[in-house]
Amino acid sequence: MSVTLKTSKPRMFSTVLDIVRKGRMIRTDTLDFMNDEPEYSNIIATDGEIENYIINADGIILAYLNDKYGGASGLRTTPWISTPFRSPKNQDSGRLISAVVNDEDNAYTAFWTVEFSSTTAFAVTSSLEGSQGTGSTASDFTSTNLEVKIGSNAWLAGVESFTNNDQFFFSLIDVYPIINKISSNLAASGVLMELYSEVVPNANEYATRLNDIAMNLLKDLANPDGLASLTTANEIISTPTPIDYRISMTGEDVSDYLTENKLDP
Repeated sequence: MSVTLKTSKPRMFSTVLDIVRKGRMIRTDTLDFMNDEPEYSNIIATDGEIENYIINADGIILAYLNDKYGGASGLRTTPWISTPFRSPKNQDSGRLISAVVNDEDNAYTAFWTVEFSSTTAFAVTSSLEGSQGTGSTASDFTSTNLEVKIGSNAWLAGVESFTNNDQFFFSLIDVYPIINKISSNLAASGVLMELYSEVVPNANEYATRLNDIAMNLLKDLANPDGLASLTTANEIISTPTPIDYRISMTGEDVSDYLTENKLDP
């Protein structure tokens, strides 16, 4: 097989977008969802740095599941696309409702960006293969690599529709949702621990929670007698018993679970 942009690096189980959405304080050179400039605003990772955390996380997953599922191929499923995410920095209220996989046989995990250049015209890029063409909200769009299709009926215009530089993001994933969840949790936990723990309050607690959920799911998947399966779509099994534990976007224990149960962070 010839080497292409798509095949020149490891095939991943989650995307940089997935990691940034796990912890909104995470900023990269292409993804920044912060509406203000917090004291840690100078901590900006490259997409390549985040991808290395994903690769490491995927290695942990394979170490646990390789024997049971026959390697990475056993963890893959029909490619699917996450619900498009509207950048909080968009000036107008228009929405992208959905995008669909057009070529299931050749679709790889990647995150996609749709950026407007006018009230109707937009350009699309893939994190794996770069520019994927331009389109208009008035017509159906198919990416240059044929992997993604956006129908003209997928656009929901708000009061002011769309504006130049408005952005929308989504991930195309080719593994089971539970594998994507484990990969993104582990990678986000690593990023938060290593890059943000000293400057973001409660980053460690949030990172630990993400890691614990991922490892409980992973260990249960690896266990022949476990409750989890590749089609498990929730995290009920990730803790032995239900607990009232709620965290804010930055990882703050808003339920006071740690304090009330006399647990160290």
